[in-house]
Amino acid sequence: MRDRQVFETYILPNGIKFLHYPADFPFAIMHIILPFGHAQNTGDVLPGTAHFLEHMGASHSALYPRTHEFTEWLGVQGGYMNAQTGSFTTIYLAETPADAIEKTWDGLCAQVFEPLFQGEDIARQRTIIAAERKRKERWFPGSSELGHYLKTQWQSDLVTDLRQIFGWNEDLAAMDAAMLSKFHSYYSDPRTVILTAGPLDIQKMSGRLMELETRPHEAPAHYETPFWVHKDYHEKAFNDVSQPILYVGALFPALPDYGTKVAIEFIGDFLTNSDHGPLYHWLRTEKGWVYGMSFKTVFERYSSWTMSFPLHELDQVQSVRQELWERMEQALSSEALVGREVGRKLGAQTFYFQTLESIIDGAEYDLELYGEIRSEAEYRTHLERCRDTSYLRDVAERFFAPDLWGEFCALPQGTPNL
Repeated sequence: MRDRQVFETYILPNGIKFLHYPADFPFAIMHIILPFGHAQNTGDVLPGTAHFLEHMGASHSALYPRTHEFTEWLGVQGGYMNAQTGSFTTIYLAETPADAIEKTWDGLCAQVFEPLFQGEDIARQRTIIAAERKRKERWFPGSSELGHYLKTQWQSDLVTDLRQIFGWNEDLAAMDAAMLSKFHSYYSDPRTVILTAGPLDIQKMSGRLMELETRPHEAPAHYETPFWVHKDYHEKAFNDVSQPILYVGALFPALPDYGTKVAIEFIGDFLTNSDHGPLYHWLRTEKGWVYGMSFKTVFERYSSWTMSFPLHELDQVQSVRQELWERMEQALSSEALVGREVGRKLGAQTFYFQTLESIIDGAEYDLELYGEIRSEAEYRTHLERCRDTSYLRDVAERFFAPDLWGEFCALPQGTPNL
């Protein structure tokens, strides 16, 4: 089978890199990835500038001067354009039918590299972005009372805060064409990456950017590394919780190497999956205490994992806490169970990249983390290494041992004796 994470690479004289996945489909996907985001909203750059500029870039350009002219045209063709700003990148993307590829690419490049900063549009975006901020601010960075607590009072998970992302009203009021132009100058950077898939003529597309003058921009950055606020086991009641939920997790101030990342994900998925996961088998099949459980990871410029166990009774929480590490160690020592999980995940890999969009998303994720796309073959190599139970136990000691844990139990409001 063709490796769905192997891309053709083209580098322009100005440093801009094209990564292309050729595919004979009746449509194409185009992403322009710029190495600047919310973290660069610092110093003399107003809070919210990166996100504000993204809105302006999605609005109109020298090629399409009427507001939303390009996005309306592309939508009528059946395609669409969007943009998103993260802590460290800004991404503009378009999907287009094959017969509109050239015009879509020209339009997307114009929106990104030739936006217009008109006073009336800036004024309109101020209110739009303020409304967007209000949708998020009550429970930010979570989306509920419990989610807010998990990300602010259990862990501090604010890489960039609400003001840095959106700006307060006074920041938005001060936003002008000069500030937007300053940040936009960062876009002409040789670290820009073009990620595409479909029936595209890369030689023809590269001509659109060949004359763009680039230089490295060492824009100042400010961001926080998440840390524990209340690591020791504790309990707290919430209005949006209906049963005891035990959370166990660990935080690390760096991104692990790719092979270790695969092993961390493997361990968590192995322990908790509903097919044959040892923790799932223990707590659902044997005990009947849970309906399900979850394992989640975050990998950015830091890393973390969290397991959650929605239980029936509070005394079950203490039983799980007491036995959890021993159960994990036993499972990770079983060559039969571990080998079975390797087989399960190798089979599941067949379904990872079923669409061009998922192929692009997988590549983009690796690019943001490691600066390069990891092939399916490389993933399988690291997965096969997980058959070695001594290797897995070593990873578990470094990333899952109880002395690393933060523990917390969310309880329903009104729980007695809390």
